[in-house]
Amino acid sequence: MAHEWHCRCFLETHYYVPETGLHHTYQSKEQFVEDNADVLAEMPYHKVEHVLQRLEEERERRKQVNSRSQKRKEYIAKHYQPMHRTVYQLKPEFLHPKLRQVCHELRNHKPEAEKELRAFVQEKGPSGIYRFPLFEES
Repeated sequence: MAHEWHCRCFLETHYYVPETGLHHTYQSKEQFVEDNADVLAEMPYHKVEHVLQRLEEERERRKQVNSRSQKRKEYIAKHYQPMHRTVYQLKPEFLHPKLRQVCHELRNHKPEAEKELRAFVQEKGPSGIYRFPLFEES
């Protein structure tokens, strides 16, 4: 893989540090020490070094995530022999009939399509969580 692209937030945010019980931003050791001087001042030096080492290791892991994923994909493609190849070909008849109908209506800009979709999709739990049947039962 020639070049890996990462979202900056993936590389720099949400580093959990058990010693502080918090998620932190981590761009570099210097930045982390400067931003968290008050918390780190309460830790013994060897713990601070350990935290910094783990943060650096996690950043390196995140940088390599795409290439490692690509290598796994290549390995699986080379060594895995699917038992039932038909499972890997998604056919419309696998999908729930109502889902197929709603999708057809949406594609064809039918006036009732949005109303049908709202009736088909159910909101569950906190707002923004939705549920609908995807596959046809066999």
